[in-house]
This record gives sequence, structure tokens and C-alpha cells, in this order.
Amino acid sequence: MICLVRVFISYSRRDAVFVERLRRGLEADGNDVWVDTEDIRGSDQWRASIVAGLRQADVMLLLVSPASMASENVEREVNLAAEVKRRILPIVVAPAEMTGSIAFELAGVQELVFAGRPFDDALIELRRELKTFPAAAGGALPAPAPAPRSRPVRRSNRPMIIAVAAGATVVLGLVIAVVALQGGDDGQGERATGAQTTAGAATTVTVAPPAPDVAAVDVNGPVWFAGFSVTVETATYDKSSAKVELTTTFVNNQAVDDDPKNILGASTALQWGDGRRSGAACGCAALPPGEGERDVIGFDVDASFTWEGAQLVFGSPGQHQAFVPLDGQEVDSSMPGSYPMTGTTDDGAGTSFSIETIDVVPAACFGLADALGYTTGPADHASLVVWGTALASANGTPFGVGQLVLPDGTTLTSVSLNTYVYALAAGVPQHGVGICFDIPIPIEGEYRLVVKAVNVTTDLPGFTFTL
Repeated sequence: MICLVRVFISYSRRDAVFVERLRRGLEADGNDVWVDTEDIRGSDQWRASIVAGLRQADVMLLLVSPASMASENVEREVNLAAEVKRRILPIVVAPAEMTGSIAFELAGVQELVFAGRPFDDALIELRRELKTFPAAAGGALPAPAPAPRSRPVRRSNRPMIIAVAAGATVVLGLVIAVVALQGGDDGQGERATGAQTTAGAATTVTVAPPAPDVAAVDVNGPVWFAGFSVTVETATYDKSSAKVELTTTFVNNQAVDDDPKNILGASTALQWGDGRRSGAACGCAALPPGEGERDVIGFDVDASFTWEGAQLVFGSPGQHQAFVPLDGQEVDSSMPGSYPMTGTTDDGAGTSFSIETIDVVPAACFGLADALGYTTGPADHASLVVWGTALASANGTPFGVGQLVLPDGTTLTSVSLNTYVYALAAGVPQHGVGICFDIPIPIEGEYRLVVKAVNVTTDLPGFTFTL
């Protein structure tokens, strides 16, 4: 028996990418990390799972960001942690003010700041802090349960690799964690537990494909595609009806309502054998931002179907793609990367824009700056989204043009902010502004973000960072 620290992470869906990276770092040290990703939001089952998770935890890590501080579910989790007398350690992902009962419960508690620091440096400090938390709630923990024999003990590969710096002072880590984008207070996928695949594991298990007439196999393959976190849980094959069905959880990772059917179009299919393909049928429904649900995807097959080589393929060649093998092999998907940032730029007309996070997303973005969505784009391009807060010094101050100067001097115009004007009230911050650019990859070099009012024609200093 190994004595570990049980960690409960309370967070907002907007910070899910950071959460996954943090979880991997902590589990690599042998800690047992509980992340709330229950897929039935607001249900009794969901509430009960949170209560159980907190009661078993030794410490709650509260991820502080503008989104989490505005979340009612995060506030409830903090209150419950205080009620069951669990220690709470605030982790500052992005600057935000604690309000209400969160501020009351955490009055005088020292924060650990990740925002504006290299991730690895802050993680070392967190590791030291966790050593002061004895595993009092659960004591010695059992070793994780063995992984199912039907698939390797690994998750998706092909992470997108970047480094981001704010000015000359902020240098962020080079490796973006591969993210399942499940869970949190804002949208729910299947709950991750300590018995699941250990983050960062490099163990490969040789798995023989199931026989062609096997009725069902476990898949548990998480990928990310065009704005959705997708986890295929199980696959069933009914020979009598010549149909394959995949039980799948979708989580909408966008700032706009979207239907999973939009990613199950002509470019997505079940593929097997010598390249035979079958299109998907799903009774899915539109999901609000951050929400998730479990659906069944159906495929009509023929007598040639076999599990060996069968895979669910999202996207077309030349575009962003994701692959979920159904024969126990490793899933293949590029994942979004997100890093906290600290910086401010001015639009030249009395409005400031405070940068909080930069996302690099393997998809094309569309929509306005407060309602961004994603769709499939060219494989050699990605969306760079700068998230932040606009604050005006006078009523009605316009705010509406975003430009990005590339390392070669080329200037791109934001596809989300251009011609879109915020009418801002003096002193009232507009949170959740996403300035999105379609940029070529590979991504490296110095970039400059310029935010302007529509009536400003002069060049502005902007905000410089390095990828």
C-alpha cells in the first residue's frame, strides 16, 4: 500500500485544458486526483459524486479564474469543502477577485499563483505545498485497478507543441498536455477517477483485436474535434441487423450553442477492412457552452465488418482529423492548448484590453468575440485565440478591431472582432472577449497583438508575445 494525497480539483469548464495538464503533473507524482466531470449536470447522482469526492479528499485545489469565480457550482463545492473541513488551496490560473462565500471561506488563505509564470516552476511549488497535506481522509490508497484488456494503457498522442511568452518576462512550458476536455462545473463528460489511465503513462500493452463476432468491446477513447470533446465509451455490433453502435459522450467546448451532429457529417465515418466506410446517424441535440451528454451513434455495416482495423474517423484528409480505433489501438487526435497570460494593451480611444489566456486550437474559429465557435479547418492552420477583458474609461467607447502581426511582418485581421463593436459602459468590464486569428503552422517566433477602436488609424504598441 502506498500513501498518497487525495486531491479534489474545483474549476470552470473554460479552464479545462489547464486542469488536464495539472492533473497529469500531479498523478505523475503518485497523487490520486479527483476531477468532477460527471455528465448529468445538476442531477442527484452528480451531486452525490461531488460529495463523495470531497469527503474522500485530503485537499481541494480551487482553480481561481474569472470564469470559476462566476460559477455557482464552484462556489457550492467550496462551501461543501469548508463544511466537511477539507483544506482548500487556491491556485490562481488567471487574475480574478474572490467574491461572496468564496471570499469568506478563503479569507486569509495564501494563494499559489500559476498565472504569468512558467508552469513547471509553479508546479514544483505546488508539489512542495502538497507535502504538507497528510493523507488524512483516506489513509493508504490501493494501487490503481488494472486497465481493461481491450485497449492499450495510453491515451491520444500528437499533442500540439508551442511555447508562449508575454513580453520578455513570461516563458511558458513547451509541451502542451493532451486534453480530454472533460468535466468541471460548466459542462460534464464521463468522470475521471484514479482507476483510469495514469496521465503521461508510456506503457504499451499488446492487444489482440476482438474476434469479428464479438458483440461489444470497451473503447474509452477520448479525442477533440471541431469544438467538441468526444469520448467513445463502448462499441456494439449486432450481426442480425448489420449495425454498429457507439455509446459516446460529447462535451461542447465552445462559447456558442452547437449540435454534435455538425461534426458527424459527410467527413466523419466508421471505417473498416479495406477502406469501407459508413456514415454516422445520431439523435443528438444542441448543447449549450460547456454542457455534455451521452448519445448513441449508429452505423450500417455489411457482412465484411470486423473489429480489426475498425476506427471512427473525424474529418477529411488535408483537414484537421481525429481517429478512434475500435480494436484496442491508440487514439490519435491533436488537442487544444491553453496557457494563462498577463498583459494589457490599449485601443487608442479609452478602452484597455487585459489578456488572460491564449488558446491554440486545431480548428477554424467563427462567430463574434463573445460567442466563438469552431469548425474543421486546413490541417496546416490553427486558431490562435486571445481571451481577455475589455474596460472602458467612458460610456460608449468603441472597441472593435483586432490585428496580429506575424513574425514575418504580415498583419492578420481577427475573424471574430473585426467590424464587431462593443458599446461599453464606463468602468464596467466586458469579460470573455475572444480575439481569434487563423494562423499558419508550425507556430514559432514573435507576435504582436494590436487592439484598436474602429476610428483609430495610427499604429499602436500592442502586446508582444512569443510562440
